[in-house]
Amino acid sequence: MEKKKSILSVGKQVDLSYILRGILWFITGTLYLFDNELAFLLAILLSLISIGLVCYLGKAKKEAQDEMAEANLLDAQALALETLRIILLIIAIIGAASSVLNIFMDFGKITFHFRLLLPAVSFCIIGVSDFLTGFYFRKLEAED
Repeated sequence: MEKKKSILSVGKQVDLSYILRGILWFITGTLYLFDNELAFLLAILLSLISIGLVCYLGKAKKEAQDEMAEANLLDAQALALETLRIILLIIAIIGAASSVLNIFMDFGKITFHFRLLLPAVSFCIIGVSDFLTGFYFRKLEAED
């Protein structure tokens, strides 16, 4: 019996490539903040799932994007970048204000290590960027 491969629609491609992958990257980044083996193993598992998703999308039959979908994807990426800039600016202002006013937050038993902060923040930024791109793309496609 011959297996019939289904063709991924443009919307499904965006869902898998941007929204789901963005969520995976964000959760991975959040897990890197915690200094324990379980969080590290979960982060590795989510990274492997993300790699598997990229491999699946690379081999899957995909519907060709039309000019409107390409334009919406570019617009969505621009909106995601602008939103991410605003979020980072707000975080920078809060960080500067807390530094000037000597405000410190104590998280109790949760420990953060500075050496783990850079990869964690990088994963989170990439995840938010991908997720917002997919979100805005879906919003733009719904308007057309």
